[in-house]
Amino acid sequence: MSKPYLIVGRGSGGQSLTSDFIEQANIISFASCPNSGDPAAADDPIPEGIWGGYCNHGSVLFPLWHRPCVLAIEVRLSIELPRERKLMSRSGVTDDTRKLWVDAATELRFPFWDWTDPRGETEGLPAVLRPQVFQFTLPDGSPSARIENPLALYNFGAILPEGFEDTFSPANGDRVSYFKAWSRTYRRPSSSPTPIEDYVEIDTLMRGDENQRSSVRQLRNQVGGLFCYPIPGEVAELQRPSLWDQFSNTSFQSKNSGSIEAPHNTVHNLLGGSGAMADPDYAGFDPIFYLHHCNIDRILAFWEFTYNRFWIGKGYYKRDGQGKLIPFVQGNGTWAESDGFNVDESSPLQPYRSADNVYWTPESARWLNNRSTFNKGYTYPDIVGTVGDKEERVCLTDDLPSDDGQVRKYKAILQSRFGLGDAKEGNTDYGDTPATGGTDNEAVPNYRRFYVYIELVEHAFGGSYSLEIVFQGKAVATFAVFARSDNSQCTACKVKKRSGGLVRGFLDIPDDVVQDAIEPRKKELLELDSSERLEAVARILRESFTLRLVGASGELLAESARKESRDPGKLELGTVSLRESGRESPDDYERSVGSGVLLEPAIVPKVHLQSCRAAKRSWDGGGESEISFFNHSNFGKVLPHSHQWQRA
Repeated sequence: MSKPYLIVGRGSGGQSLTSDFIEQANIISFASCPNSGDPAAADDPIPEGIWGGYCNHGSVLFPLWHRPCVLAIEVRLSIELPRERKLMSRSGVTDDTRKLWVDAATELRFPFWDWTDPRGETEGLPAVLRPQVFQFTLPDGSPSARIENPLALYNFGAILPEGFEDTFSPANGDRVSYFKAWSRTYRRPSSSPTPIEDYVEIDTLMRGDENQRSSVRQLRNQVGGLFCYPIPGEVAELQRPSLWDQFSNTSFQSKNSGSIEAPHNTVHNLLGGSGAMADPDYAGFDPIFYLHHCNIDRILAFWEFTYNRFWIGKGYYKRDGQGKLIPFVQGNGTWAESDGFNVDESSPLQPYRSADNVYWTPESARWLNNRSTFNKGYTYPDIVGTVGDKEERVCLTDDLPSDDGQVRKYKAILQSRFGLGDAKEGNTDYGDTPATGGTDNEAVPNYRRFYVYIELVEHAFGGSYSLEIVFQGKAVATFAVFARSDNSQCTACKVKKRSGGLVRGFLDIPDDVVQDAIEPRKKELLELDSSERLEAVARILRESFTLRLVGASGELLAESARKESRDPGKLELGTVSLRESGRESPDDYERSVGSGVLLEPAIVPKVHLQSCRAAKRSWDGGGESEISFFNHSNFGKVLPHSHQWQRA
């Protein structure tokens, strides 16, 4: 068993070095040079890949690379704590007080920020993450010095890290990010060398208001959806790496489903605006990055515990399981990986190494218990959820679930805890015939989940941005892209923009929004033959929504607009029979949208409306078990031919 230790560099005498904060942040962010002591890059200033950094995004390695990244902070904390224990030896400290503090220091681990906590819907960002001044009572009863909250910002002092530059991104409108002028990190700053942070806007986005739905509510639903993957017994062994691919990143190669990287991106943009957290080149310098990624690591820990038979392996096969093994690739490389480099369970997670100077790999980063090659030295608190009328829990130190019945139980607990929207019997008859959603699963009557499949060009606007689904003037669902600016040191960004590198994902349309859209046409809908109803509902939804693209700071970049029709009354919802086809001909419309400028075809989003049925299963422990989805339907583009994209 290797030591639960981690190094990222070598001193001049060859000794192991743990990372300080700046070195660690530089690895995560733009990495203007190879990490000191990295055997694979120590003497070579030229990266193998067109992106010269180390960080993995849009890759099957994304969640696993960030595990030793977070663990490096834990290691640094464990080094500092013995120094703090000297406080316990001061005169005037009783034995009981000394023991209390020593025990607390021994058990201390770096915290996570649970942005799925429902309290965020009312309280916004926790107070402990905001700027404030602290003063503590020390073990001997004396007051500590007054300190600025270290979780709210990082102060660089007089000398900035190498490579900092002011950036101007079209995604942020006319805002400038003054990274070269700012002596500390900022969250949602104004465009000024001496900015003001907008914590009011952060709270508004988290809570929601008349203009947007609560981001916390959506994040809870997205994370709950990660535990809707099928049970292992329903997936052929050769297809299991495909499910890891879907779960791990937003550039999945094999199949399509929800990813842990999607809510990750949303949190970055929400906090950053035009500040550090929304720019991958600078995000690692904000202390909240690590609390955010501890929560990502926590979600990963419960997912890999529950779905322990879904793994990267050596690659994936096409859906029928036939043909050759297809390797996963690192599309644009890193300091040590060339472009298109094959990655798998044994790929080095550079520059992170054990005390033996051996690179961490996905296999060694896997799991937090002793089944792993490396003992991580930490775990996460149990997750408790209500299933039926019983309180149940998932404990990461228990044995891994080995049968499908255990997996179903854990799925149900985690779906409940993370707030997956409950699939309840509805009052809209979609014309579905009675069915089961697999073995022993009971289909939920009169219920359908509606969602969209999204493809966005990563570097379309030279920075981070989001797509919003808008209903009656309110953004009801958001999908984020976390991207570097045009003047990033990342050469890959420019290449990706030219080649149309894509970010993919799924986004649920809230059930209450679906019902609000249907209600005005419900009587007419129920008069249709049952075989026509589902297509008619899709038509209603397509005509009820508009789409818009917004920068991380909230600037409107583009929106869908109705084309000028030769017959202005032809497509007015409410006057058109639902029996008419929902797929209009583009020949019925003019080619322009007033005097607006159309969005370039190469960066037009792909957004398709889809739907599925839901099923629940009762398990022996009592109560309803996990929600699963089946009978998926694709209705094509969300925007009918009557709409097209127009720049703001």
